[in-house]
Amino acid sequence: GRVPESLRSYRVAIGILGGHHQLVTEIGKKLIGAGKHRAARFVLLHAWQEEPEWGVAPGYLAISHFQEKEWAEAERFARISLAADGDNPTISHVLAGALAEEGRYAEAIPWRKNAIRHGEGDSWEQWVALARLQLSAGDSAKAVVARDSALAKATAPEQVRQIGTQFTPYPPPVPPL
Repeated sequence: GRVPESLRSYRVAIGILGGHHQLVTEIGKKLIGAGKHRAARFVLLHAWQEEPEWGVAPGYLAISHFQEKEWAEAERFARISLAADGDNPTISHVLAGALAEEGRYAEAIPWRKNAIRHGEGDSWEQWVALARLQLSAGDSAKAVVARDSALAKATAPEQVRQIGTQFTPYPPPVPPL
């Protein structure tokens, strides 16, 4: 919880160890966790420039932009990250979420399925998100199947209740200012 001190320590570590992309990416991850998105993006862009074929830094950039509701940038960096590692369920989740926020439901569906296929299949939340995308894209039959999968993954009555209340289409996206 001592963010200023930790930032100073990170600066010292980079000065001593150099700007190795793995260290810098880890620092970027910690900065995102501390809500220091501008600083995180600075170091993550540096790490990405050092290793452009490594998808981790752009993945964290996607997460940072997603957390800040910057959907287009989240999408851009998620696609870059997934080009390097198409099996990453977290970044697939981010991309699906960004596309959904932009109202691009049909495009989001394969990425939500990718997240489910590559490690998130036991999460009822992923299945209900898929159901909502399918409802929003106009495929109620597939939405019911996904909702039923969510119900099968639910382990508590509260989860079942949440699935029932969340089984609705996404609201229309808010146009950018």
